[in-house]
Amino acid sequence: RYVLNRKGRHKPKALAFGSLFHRGLNAWWFQHGRGHKQEELSAALDEAQDYAQKNETDPFDLVRAEVLLAGYTARWLDDGYSTVWVEKVFRSQLASGLLADISGSIDAIATKGGKVYNIEHKTTSADISAGSDYWRHVIALDSQVSTYDDASRTMGYDIAGTLYDVIRKPELQPFKA
Repeated sequence: RYVLNRKGRHKPKALAFGSLFHRGLNAWWFQHGRGHKQEELSAALDEAQDYAQKNETDPFDLVRAEVLLAGYTARWLDDGYSTVWVEKVFRSQLASGLLADISGSIDAIATKGGKVYNIEHKTTSADISAGSDYWRHVIALDSQVSTYDDASRTMGYDIAGTLYDVIRKPELQPFKA
């Protein structure tokens, strides 16, 4: 895809759901900590519905995303974080000093208790319970967090850590009558 600059005609179902939910989370974090309690969920639902309409989303997936956004709000609404940026784009050289650029987008940057944090969202169908293979993989192989921390520091943020926010997708599937 990257070498030939080609994209598939259809986005795989799991990625399509992740994009839908991620758009809702972006809207949620954009509103978060701005003093308008409960605006997060309304903004997230509106954005998810708008995205679903523009992208021919399965109605069942939209409902799954809406329910997850409601649960997300119940969990994180009073967390004490205040949003600084949503989808903060960066471009920098690799920390190793190689002649290569790296770029990306940090899901959100937020403050809590006077400290600055990167927020990274993931959706998965995998087991995310404590001690599961999912977390062993993240710790051993995923360089995204350290890349984002370096990028944030390059942009002038004194990052205290990363909220690695993993949301497990419901396993429910619709049945045809």
